Amino acid sequence: MFDIDESPARVVATPAATAHLTSLAQRRGDLTVWLSEGGVRLLPGSHPPAGSVHLGRLDDRVAIAADAAAHTAWWRNRAHLDMTDGQGDTAGMTYALTSLSEDELYAAVAGGPLPRY
Repeated sequence: MFDIDESPARVVATPAATAHLTSLAQRRGDLTVWLSEGGVRLLPGSHPPAGSVHLGRLDDRVAIAADAAAHTAWWRNRAHLDMTDGQGDTAGMTYALTSLSEDELYAAVAGGPLPRY
């Protein structure tokens, strides 16, 4: 079995998105970036809707979760967060998915299902 350190990274963020989210968390407290097929939402605290899939963390104060009801196979993809402008909470924030590499996919399968909230 793979431990958490060997499992593939499910989320990466551009420097602008990371700086924006980190700054928001410092001003407001912990937050969750929630990804769904409809886009990106910021939720206060680190408790997204029950059943959400845990994708990772940007830092100690910013968790990333995904809509478990979506048709997206979150376990076999990596989410790339991007921020085209810094206006508002999520204005200009988007995400795109890319498939994990073959090695990462094997690590994902060996690591078991993604944790849920």
